[in-house]
Amino acid sequence: EYAKITKPFPPADYAPNGQMGLAESYEGMGEYYKAFQAYQKLLDTYPSYAETDTIIERQYRIGNLFFEGQKRKFLGFEILPSGDQAIEIFKKVVDNAPYGSYGEAAQYKTGECYTKLGKHVEAKEVFESAIRQYPDGEYADIARFQTALCTVKESKKSAYDQQATDQAIA
Repeated sequence: EYAKITKPFPPADYAPNGQMGLAESYEGMGEYYKAFQAYQKLLDTYPSYAETDTIIERQYRIGNLFFEGQKRKFLGFEILPSGDQAIEIFKKVVDNAPYGSYGEAAQYKTGECYTKLGKHVEAKEVFESAIRQYPDGEYADIARFQTALCTVKESKKSAYDQQATDQAIA
């Protein structure tokens, strides 16, 4: 019913609340990725919506669910791996509110997702970006440590080039 309200009448006064109801319905049914997409559509279509902070918080929470192993549904079954969805969601949280309550945490979690997937080069880039963007933030020190750890893991792959090892030591 919420979809019936929002699709044909996007400029209507009640459409943002309908989109919020749609997102909350998906979340309540356990369709977390669809809920994330509905929340994102709400932010994209109605950027001045009053409950933006609540939406960002919910997106972050959904990202955490996928980070912790929640599978994405396909044909009603939870079978699809969710690491890439967690990365996508955390990146959107950073894009939507980089200096909001969840921006720094989402940036750090993106790096953790890459690490969990074994993508150490990408993880290192994200951690370095977090250090540049939030140099005095809550996650700055741990991001520095994670950067070094990623560099160490990179150095184990290259037998002859010691540049990564030298960077890790530094």
